[in-house]
This record gives sequence, structure tokens and C-alpha cells, in this order.
Amino acid sequence: MRMTICFFAFCCLFIVQGLATAQEDFREWTSAGGKHSFEAQLLSFEDGKVELKGRDGKVKKLDLKQLSSADQEHLAEVGAAEKPSEAGEVTAAQKEKLKELGLKLSRDELSFLDERDLKTALSGSLKTKKNLLGFEVKLQKLRLAELQIQNQIVMLKQKDVQLNAGLAGATGARENNKFIAMLNANNSQIQLLAKDLKDLGAKVREGQSFVNKARDEFVKQVLEVRKLSDSFDAKAETLAKDEKLLALVGEIEESLGQEIKPLAESRSLARSRSNLAKLESIVLTDTIQLTDDGSGTFEATVSINGYKAIELVVDSGASLVCMPAKMAEEIGVEVGPEARTIQMTIADGSVISGKLIILESVRMGKFKAENVECAILGPEAVNAPGLLGMSFLGNFKFELDASKGELKMMTIESEGKK
Repeated sequence: MRMTICFFAFCCLFIVQGLATAQEDFREWTSAGGKHSFEAQLLSFEDGKVELKGRDGKVKKLDLKQLSSADQEHLAEVGAAEKPSEAGEVTAAQKEKLKELGLKLSRDELSFLDERDLKTALSGSLKTKKNLLGFEVKLQKLRLAELQIQNQIVMLKQKDVQLNAGLAGATGARENNKFIAMLNANNSQIQLLAKDLKDLGAKVREGQSFVNKARDEFVKQVLEVRKLSDSFDAKAETLAKDEKLLALVGEIEESLGQEIKPLAESRSLARSRSNLAKLESIVLTDTIQLTDDGSGTFEATVSINGYKAIELVVDSGASLVCMPAKMAEEIGVEVGPEARTIQMTIADGSVISGKLIILESVRMGKFKAENVECAILGPEAVNAPGLLGMSFLGNFKFELDASKGELKMMTIESEGKK
């Protein structure tokens, strides 16, 4: 952190010139606390002072510290890119050759042009995270309201016991009628609160399902960002052997009179990966929050073949992942002519037919399995729920905590793998 702050301070010692004629495109800027964001164009950055022009034409003058760390890093990179070399300059032809290889030169190091794609993807994930946190706060408020109603009902039931005791000891018709009236009023309150509790419980279950799907989308985005991040290593390995690049670097070093660092992880890429690691630590947990449908069963949000998330009942007693034909059709799962017909016994003891297929992938949170056997239930299973069975769960160690509505999972390491 101290090194990052020093780097920012160093960048603030010089003026980024030429911004008036080569301004950046509009981008989203965020306040230091993360509460406010706005789109603006960078006009100037000088001695820790930033001028930004909004789409409405208004100019904001801010201190560097008023902006988020991501924006501060961006300004540091802008400054580094604009600062001229003391020993010489890279020619336009050399820059074009670097561009053809998907590279650019910042100070004394090479970096990938599409590293900005990684930053954009990270920015999108951060927005999704912010929305997700908002949904979770709303869900928490619903749960709190649910708990308060439950406590009220408990207190009223205790009062009911006391009133019944008073009724039993009543000594006259007037006192007897008084206790009966109070009991009726108390029971009416209990019934009203019970209805409110039922309605609120439905909202909680709906909210949990919504949060699970939003969280699944967040995880999906983070996994895609990780894939993009890892792609730079493969590209760096390939380019390290590229003779054109080696020769070009030699030319540039001669033009600048200084050595260029070998293509590896740039400072910009390192910062993006650090931010990605923070996101991964938030979402890639070993505990999956389930949705209680109110009947003692729990549903998990699952992504099939990378498609949109659906809800499946977690059932370790089912040997396969199962889906009704309508559900499979809705998410684009096709049953080909090669699918084998199988017979299955369902919960009520009846036997139904189904088609056995292989799903390309099934993912729940960070836990993903490929080539998963799945039974597509026949048309007679109209009201049957989709099941997340052992053809997926068996790839992991798992434990269901019914009291918390959580599924604790752990990847089973293959033999010889540490």
C-alpha cells in the first residue's frame, strides 16, 4: 500500500500535457467512499488536482484523494503513458509495430493493449457486487421483520396462557366474559400476525432466490474475469519467443538508450489481478446459501451448460440430476435421438420414464462439474421438481446444514494432486 501511495505521489510531480488536444473518452469515475459515481472526461491532472468534464458540460475540480483507488491508479497510468522519455522517444513506426503485436510501451515496460478489457470487466463485476450487496441488505431487513413477527407471536401465545389461567379462576359472569373478550382479541392478533408471517415468509423465499441468482451472476462474471486474466500469461509465453518482438525491443532500446523489461506482468496488470483476488475472496466461498421452499426441502441456484441460472432441489438421495422436459426446453437442453430411455422411481413410489443425457457442465457457485449425467423426465412428470442429484454432488464433499439453509462444499482432490 505504501509503495502504491508513493507511486501516486511521484505521478503527481509532473503535469500531463496535451490533454486538451488528446482527451480521454468519457469513463465512469467513483468517489473515494464508493457512494457516488459519474461519467466524465479527463481534462487535466496536475499536482494532485484533477479536472473532469461531465456530459452536461460542467467541470469538476477535485483532489486526487477524493477519487477511488481504481481511479487514482488510472490517473497514474495516464501520467506514466504521457511522460516522455529522458533519453529519447519511441518512433511512430515502432509504436505501430507494437500495436500489431497487441502491445504498448509504458515507461520501461511492455503491456498488453487489451489489459483495459480486464479493467472494464473488473469494473462491471464491481457494479454487480454493489447491486448484490443492496439486494442482500433488503433481504436481511425482510428476515429481521420476519423474526420480529415471530417474537410477537411467541409473546401473544404466552399471554394466551395467562388469560386462560385467569379465565379458569374467574369468579363471576362479568369477570368470565372479560377474560373471554381478551382471549378472543389476543387470538385475533395471533391469527393476523400468522398471516403476515406467512406472507413475509414467501417474500423472504422469493428474495433469497433472487439474491442467489444475482450472486450466481456475480460469480459467473468473476470466473470470466479470471479466465481473461489468465489468458495474458499464455500470450506472454508465446510472445516471449517471437523473433519480431525481440528484434523490435532491441530497436526501441537503442532509440531510448535504456533497457526494456522482458514482457511479463505489467504494473497495471498486477494491480488488476490484485483487485480480482479481492473479488474472488468475496464470492468464491465454500458455503452455498440455499432457498427454503417452506416444505423442508432446499433449492440451489445452478447454471446448466453456462446458461442462465435455474433452481434445483438439493437431493442427495437422487442418483442423477433430473429435470422435467419443460424446464430442459426452457434452458435450451436438447434430448437427441441417441438418448437412452431409463426407468426411475420417484418420491411417491411410482415409476416414470426418462431420457438419459450428458450435460456439458453444471455449476453451483464456484463448484463446477463437466459431463454430468442428467435424466430428462417424461411428459407424465408435469409437476415434478428439478433435482440436483449425486451425478453432480458426488464430485464434491458436501454437508447440508438445514438450520442455516447452507450447503458446505469442498472439492475432492484427484489422486496425486496436492
